[in-house]
Amino acid sequence: MSLFHFCRIVRSGGARISTSARLRLAVWVLVGLLGATDAASAQTITLYSNSGSSDALPSYIPFTILNLGKNSKANTLVQTGDVTSNSSPAKLPSASEISNIAFGQGSTPSGVFAGGVSGKAASPFGTTTAYNTTNYLVAGGAGSVTVSYTVAQDALQILWGSVDNNTTSNLITFKNASGTTISTVSGADIATAVGSGFANGTTNVALRISGLAGYTTLVLSDANSAAFEFALGTPVPEPATIGLFGVAAAGVGFVSLRGRARRARPAA
Repeated sequence: MSLFHFCRIVRSGGARISTSARLRLAVWVLVGLLGATDAASAQTITLYSNSGSSDALPSYIPFTILNLGKNSKANTLVQTGDVTSNSSPAKLPSASEISNIAFGQGSTPSGVFAGGVSGKAASPFGTTTAYNTTNYLVAGGAGSVTVSYTVAQDALQILWGSVDNNTTSNLITFKNASGTTISTVSGADIATAVGSGFANGTTNVALRISGLAGYTTLVLSDANSAAFEFALGTPVPEPATIGLFGVAAAGVGFVSLRGRARRARPAA
């Protein structure tokens, strides 16, 4: 049955609308709205705070950082193997919507680090002693970090460490379920967004990248000798998506209530 015929039935009130039919209508409404949103969406970088010219923790981080645990020893390479819910010592928390984090090796190690390691990684948490055992992720020189999601994402919140003002040194590539690249963001984009006060290779930034058309894979890479250090924010639904689900639900309720009202109306 087409949406056109379905709407004619709803308008006439000549047939009782089943629950399954109402759900199909909700799906049609949602898919149509999502399609319109994707077509009109544009990538947006929202800066929450930055550390200026110092290697320090940004002052304002309004999101929860993905907890990969802590290491018993400070300032060290923790692991280079995949991070999963069962890996050790770093592991994924339950219900994180991330199924796996894998590393591609290059000239310097890619993996999980804690604290700063000379010539290899500088913590996005800065040099604060309180964080020198907190685990974070690193794409080493000519290396990569690939994050796989179980649920399509529309935004990314990230604590981006020691941003390099370069289009290839720090690069995030967003890919959909078919492996097609949706968008890319580089360190040069972040440097431009920060503007005055940015210090190449030193500034740490807390930010949100939104307006992405549903990515399921995130590849963070560094094509040069510099490393890309970061801590991911926990996945969160895009506010616009939540609103669309509400619209679809309201559509189901409207069809149901209108049908009841027509059936209850006395004959003339």
